Amino acid sequence: MIFSQIEYLFFFVTVFTLHWLLPRRLRVPFLFFTSLAFYGSWNARYLLLILGSTLIDFVAGDRIYKSKSDQARNRWLLASLIANIGSLAVFKYFNFFIESVASLLSALGLQANLPTLNVLLPVGISFYTFQSMSYTIDIWRREREPEESLLLFATYVSFFPQLVAGPIVRAGELLGQLKSPPSLSVDKVKRAGKYFLWGLIKKNIFADLVAVKCVDVVFSDPSRFDTPTLWLAALGYSLQIYADFSGYTDMARGSALLLGYELPENFRTPYRARSITAFWQRWHISLSGWLRDYLYIALGGNRGGRYKTYRNLMLTMLLGGLWHGAAWTFVVWGGAHGAALALHRAWRGGLGARPALRALQGQAWYGALAGLLTFLFVCLTFVLFRATSFEAAAQLIVHLFIPQGGARAIHVAPLLLIVIFAAGTLLGARVDPRPLYDRVPWPLRALGYALAILALMILTPTSQVPFIYFQF
Repeated sequence: MIFSQIEYLFFFVTVFTLHWLLPRRLRVPFLFFTSLAFYGSWNARYLLLILGSTLIDFVAGDRIYKSKSDQARNRWLLASLIANIGSLAVFKYFNFFIESVASLLSALGLQANLPTLNVLLPVGISFYTFQSMSYTIDIWRREREPEESLLLFATYVSFFPQLVAGPIVRAGELLGQLKSPPSLSVDKVKRAGKYFLWGLIKKNIFADLVAVKCVDVVFSDPSRFDTPTLWLAALGYSLQIYADFSGYTDMARGSALLLGYELPENFRTPYRARSITAFWQRWHISLSGWLRDYLYIALGGNRGGRYKTYRNLMLTMLLGGLWHGAAWTFVVWGGAHGAALALHRAWRGGLGARPALRALQGQAWYGALAGLLTFLFVCLTFVLFRATSFEAAAQLIVHLFIPQGGARAIHVAPLLLIVIFAAGTLLGARVDPRPLYDRVPWPLRALGYALAILALMILTPTSQVPFIYFQF
């Protein structure tokens, strides 16, 4: 059951109705069991995994807070980290590392028959383990106190709107809201409708249509297509992954808001960034913030000199790439971004800090060029993110710049969507339709949202394409 399916609409309408009809004291228990039902619809066996992780971190957080010695606090933190990272290692990375070792031994002329696990990747495991770990780490750092109610904590971990693909919500962002009686206002209904409808448009029209008509076909065999088609596919995937993931986040925020809860922003016009540093301040904000606060700073951050800072940036992004998927293409993608972040930091502190160049940075053409180069880098590295192998990625990237012949598969629909998206990205800060939009009475807007959402779910033929980040 995914947000863009009609089944979710029926599910959510039922949850929404019962949630607001129930007495306040029953709403959190209802949300907890509803969230378990939602997660169990993917694979009921993995409910034990999320419940086990929740219980371990709840107990660990309590014991960290109550322990009198640093040794005891450290042991309980280690228990939490082992439980969460261990579950990721088994279900997400075990086969990856075994196959990597086997490939290395084979390259050395040694044959090894190493065992692998025949398990499915639990949906959302990378998100809820990071979310739960942040809770125990915050208590260990003495930045928060533990939650006394296991039910409240379990609801925070399993809250279904953001459970399977984020945003990664910190305890301070949601637990406090769960403790207070939720409220529903006209403003929340208006914003929720706008979030959900816009997310659905991003997913069902922009992301899925570009994927089906262009990206999936070209990336399945880049050697068949000519250079213009390869460029269309590379640009199309940049559009697809943004529209797909930010669309999920929008629908998650809309669903949560209709239940009375605010989820944090996860995307802030990332393709208008003028540097790779600014890109990561705008893209997947909850993950980049998590990596900064719990990995980069733990490694030493920018303390200890320039070269240690560059090392910490690289290690953080290498592990961030591995978080996205159990494949070396993801690791190299993360490494490319780590190197770019280190280079940008070196530029800001060196040549880019010279007065003559600082004066140029205020010019419009400089900003446009910086934005274009940043987007081009992001777009090219996303080829690694999407490709099934290094060979396929290298072949596609090379022939973006060295023309090759082949089939031309430039469909009008994806090309038009890319043009519309590019125009919206460039003009979005300058065009504001809200004065006209705000004149429409809110009941009519609510009805319009409902009818548009229903029509999109029923009529969009590509609505069964899985969300990209469900695989992580």
